[in-house]
Amino acid sequence: MTKKIGKINFCTSVDGNHESKKRYVFYSYDKGSAALDFRLKNQKNEALDLTNVTVKLLFTAMQDNKERKFTYLDSQPIIENPEEGRIFYPFPDKLLNYEGEIKGYLYLDFEDGSHSDELSFTFTVVRSKIDETLEEVNDIYIKDFEQVRNEVFEAAKREKEAIEALRPELEANLVQLNEQVETLGQKVAINEVETDRLLQLIENKGVLTKKDFVLALARGYFEFEKELNFQGKIVGSMIENPNNASDNILLKEGNPMPTPNDSLKDMSSYPTPENARVVQAFNGTSSSSTSMTGWGNDDYHPFVRIQWDVVETIRRWLGEEYYLSFHAETMEQRVKFVEKGLWSITPLNEACASHFDEAKDDWFGGISVLWYDNASKMWNEFGRNEERKRIVMTQTIDKQETRRFLDNKGRVNILLFGDKANRIGLDYSKATLKITYRIYLTDILYYKRDPTIDRMQAQIQQLWDEVFKN
Repeated sequence: MTKKIGKINFCTSVDGNHESKKRYVFYSYDKGSAALDFRLKNQKNEALDLTNVTVKLLFTAMQDNKERKFTYLDSQPIIENPEEGRIFYPFPDKLLNYEGEIKGYLYLDFEDGSHSDELSFTFTVVRSKIDETLEEVNDIYIKDFEQVRNEVFEAAKREKEAIEALRPELEANLVQLNEQVETLGQKVAINEVETDRLLQLIENKGVLTKKDFVLALARGYFEFEKELNFQGKIVGSMIENPNNASDNILLKEGNPMPTPNDSLKDMSSYPTPENARVVQAFNGTSSSSTSMTGWGNDDYHPFVRIQWDVVETIRRWLGEEYYLSFHAETMEQRVKFVEKGLWSITPLNEACASHFDEAKDDWFGGISVLWYDNASKMWNEFGRNEERKRIVMTQTIDKQETRRFLDNKGRVNILLFGDKANRIGLDYSKATLKITYRIYLTDILYYKRDPTIDRMQAQIQQLWDEVFKN
């Protein structure tokens, strides 16, 4: 329950009075109880009508003498009473994990396409005394990154000494190692700085606990789970969502199945100008359907193609810098890089289909949900619903050497495919995609690819296996 509410009353103006004079202080222990309550008025000192208006909030903080923005917050501003110009923003926990002064900016997007920069405000987050005891337990947020970085490099120094002790035994098989180690030693200073920057990027962009960090060192990778959804895809919303879904009304039996890059408008079997359309459900709060009757034969399937943009989702999560650090500049390079770390996908779809069997003079259900393997160029079924009511169809699909989840545009493709009939309908309401993504330590430590490091990969792996064989 929200108990600590900072109220900010503000009248829109062009006279330079843009910043609120309020200076609220919140504490790290205020999780679930802190919020900001904005009351906006127009230049006539009347309540600003926020009907059909989208509110955007940007938060920044100073780091390394630069103003940097918070890019991953799970709380959205709520327009409580549009006619009264009231906006309510409950603080997400991740904002309260930061310690220091935070600056906020409030923007409005209007239905006619115009925009307005309305307000800036400042508040401070202070670490609560009770949080200081968290250093005594294992599962804590990493507050002192410098300490963790030093521990990593101290561990690396110890392992280097262990490798040096083993080198006489291994030199018979690694005659070129001495010269290459000297070359690599010249790169250590640069690589430490670059590695530090990448680890800092991971820590800044997500919640990383000390337990997660230790586990990553033991198994060789960081592992994250993220859920993709269609939040912001509701009709009338101005929130951009990288994911896409379209239904095509009908597909004639025997015609080629849709592929990731097919234009659904071009392949529609139902000859109307409508053809493919953007779906308006899949947000879990409403449903949508498509249907057709009176064909007089049993040769048509209703279907919906869903495309989850994983490459763009990771860019928004970790930033453009993440890809550029690993020299993944083109879409082809990014697809290859993300595919390596995409360990599993778990699609969830809530849908059903119905068709009329003239021979039996009765209605029946029947819908399959499939995922597209870009290696075999085939759809693979992972869920089935025989009923005429919507049920959830889901399954975790693990990475295998012969599978490739992403198409050439970095998307995971899912297909809802109804049984064929002459009178058919397809009803859907919710879809999400959970991904398990790994960032490998070997990529972080050796991401600065050059000929010397490339030649050493096999030899370093031999040394690694020898050192850790017990």
